[in-house]
Amino acid sequence: MNINERIVKIWNDFPDSHNGRAPLFYGDFSEKEFLSIGLNPSFSKERFLNNAIKEVTGDSIDAEEFFKWDDVKKHLDEFIKKSLEIDEMAKNSKGNKSKAYAFYRPLIKITDEIGFKGNYEFVDMFLLRETDHKKLVKYICAHKCGSDSPELNDFGKRQFDLLVEIIQTINSKIILVANALASKIFKNELSSSLKWKEEIGTYVLTMNINCPVFFSGMISGQRALDLFSKERLIWHMKKVLHG
Repeated sequence: MNINERIVKIWNDFPDSHNGRAPLFYGDFSEKEFLSIGLNPSFSKERFLNNAIKEVTGDSIDAEEFFKWDDVKKHLDEFIKKSLEIDEMAKNSKGNKSKAYAFYRPLIKITDEIGFKGNYEFVDMFLLRETDHKKLVKYICAHKCGSDSPELNDFGKRQFDLLVEIIQTINSKIILVANALASKIFKNELSSSLKWKEEIGTYVLTMNINCPVFFSGMISGQRALDLFSKERLIWHMKKVLHG
């Protein structure tokens, strides 16, 4: 069973646990030097999705209609192909980072600055397309979501388990978890495999790989890191990677 078949199975196994939208799907993964992990794919219709859907399909289809899961299931292969193209546009607009969706541009710039230009992968911890943070939490969390140790429900746990396998496949030299809640969940779920390294001032993931992990708030958007915190983050990553 490939990764997208497993994603479909999660959505079908938990029909009442998501918002009725098709999940994020993935293409084939290969080893990359830099891995950034976000919380979940946003559902920014007016700012990105509606235009991207029109470019890919040639039709003016509203994003709510395009991603409606009950309809998507009837033509999965065709939909997955189109959704992958849309999500690739968001990440790098077919190689033109200046046209990438605003969320990704600062991340792409970071990969350039730490010496991994073009050698990166962006994934999300959860596959639910949702912009409202409060709604997302209700779908994925069992309880304690407002604490430093949020606990996942079965729907969230299944997605996190898939993320762990993706991390092992990508086998990166550095991981950036670029969201405060995602950072808390990552730290809580993988506590036995995360070791604090005083000499480098960050955690190292020791689960079949030996990779430094940097926990951060969002890199872009209204709640983004300020300029100087971002500068310190980049300096820290470069120091750990290159000495």
